[in-house]
Amino acid sequence: MLKIRNHGDRNWSGVWLSAFLVACSIATATSGKTFVCYYQPSARVPISKIPANLCTHVVYAFAEASKNGITPARSSDLARYAEMVALKRLNPSLKVLVSLQNGFPAIVDGGVTAMQTFAKGAVSFLRKLQLDGVDFDWEFPSRTQKDGYMKLISIFRKTANVETALNGTSPLLLTMALTNNNYIAGWAYDMSVLTQNIDFATVMTYDFHVYNAKRDNVTGYNSPLVAPKGESTYLSTTGMLNFYLKAGLQRSKILMGVPTYGRSYTLADASKHGLHAPASARGAPGPAIHVHGVYIYQGICMALKSGATRIWDAASGVPYLYHNTAWVSYDDEQSIMGKCKWAVSSNLGGVGVWSLTLDDISGTCPGGPFPLLRTIKSCLG
Repeated sequence: MLKIRNHGDRNWSGVWLSAFLVACSIATATSGKTFVCYYQPSARVPISKIPANLCTHVVYAFAEASKNGITPARSSDLARYAEMVALKRLNPSLKVLVSLQNGFPAIVDGGVTAMQTFAKGAVSFLRKLQLDGVDFDWEFPSRTQKDGYMKLISIFRKTANVETALNGTSPLLLTMALTNNNYIAGWAYDMSVLTQNIDFATVMTYDFHVYNAKRDNVTGYNSPLVAPKGESTYLSTTGMLNFYLKAGLQRSKILMGVPTYGRSYTLADASKHGLHAPASARGAPGPAIHVHGVYIYQGICMALKSGATRIWDAASGVPYLYHNTAWVSYDDEQSIMGKCKWAVSSNLGGVGVWSLTLDDISGTCPGGPFPLLRTIKSCLG
């Protein structure tokens, strides 16, 4: 519930000082490692099955940024938000956020007034639903929209801080998902603005290779720790994380993005099944979900049990599998532990996963449900 006070004789210089102190604490505070789990509405993983004690933050994907604040993607999402907030009964320290992907251009292009209206409406929406914050996942602003996007981020942070100071509520979180492309990152973000205003950002260090008949028609790694020989260093997890560090984004606010799914290809020749082998199409639907080009982790384990061959690439820190003309680049417990250890040793803020919904929830893989999430949890301690 929003705490109501009588502001008739409020000392407004005190309000702004309080807001300033909140902003400073957000920019400088340090704590334990963050473990963010994105959640997609899924019949496979109802909210009641979310492992509330594994993640420090659960982010509902997606709602929409609208001129008056936040608009759920569907009316039924309101009940789902409440159900996610109720997970705090199991883990009182859990933070629940909602992620916004669409709708940003109209707000940014509308100028300062539109941004202020959005920020006030968004803060009100979050408080009403007892959510802990919002995640900005605009993919992606153009060169001409960079300044407006950074202004929007600053306005939202200021608006949230003032509301916190006025009502004595806990500070709202402002988080982001950031591109895995160094060129887009260079034109889309001002790292000093992000460092000053956001709590943390998950770098989407996955989807470095997805089959494309014209541009990416050989097998490639979805999310290597280190780029394979002959590829740009930026086509890797460490390459992009180091890019953001060198660009000036505060180290403790950077989360390593980790996928719980693989990208699949159809081999042009079943006898040529190594990295950079010719491919003719996205992979046929995997054994767990019927989507071309994607294997969720349960599907990976099913394929291995059915005779697929696993190859470990020690140089890049990831495995792949092949079976007949199917070829899949994926992450497993071994690769994710290696990535997580790199994040910890590099003093990053933590890890963000896309998504908890795509991990194995069935126990098909060895070790019980959510093996990838549990691997990260054990690594982060």
